[in-house]
Amino acid sequence: MCDEAEKYVPVSGIAVIVLQMLVMGNEETLVGFPVKQAVPALTTLLHMDNNFEIMHHACRALTYMLDALPRSSDVVVDAVPVLLDKVVVVVVHWLINCNLCACAELSSEYRI
Repeated sequence: MCDEAEKYVPVSGIAVIVLQMLVMGNEETLVGFPVKQAVPALTTLLHMDNNFEIMHHACRALTYMLDALPRSSDVVVDAVPVLLDKVVVVVVHWLINCNLCACAELSSEYRI
C-alpha cells in the first residue's frame, strides 16, 4: 500500500520533465510542443492544493512556456483565473510569487 507522498511522485516527475524542456527550449527547439494539451494539464496540477511542490512546478512551467513560446499566451491566458485564485488562497510566499510572475508575463504580452 503506498502512502500519500508516493502517489504524487510520477506527477511531480512529469511536471519537472516538462519544466526542464521549457527552460532549455525555445521556439525553434519546441516547435511541436503540445501547448493546447499542456496548459490544461498544468492548470489541473495547480489545483493540487495538498502538494505545493507540484503546484510550484506547474506554475513555473506556465511561466517558462510564455518565455520560450510567446505564441502560447493565447492558450496560457486560460490559466489566469486559477493563478489568481491561488494568490488569494495560498499562504506559501514562493508559490504566490511564482503565480504573480506568470500573470505579469501574460500582462506584458496582452498589455493589460
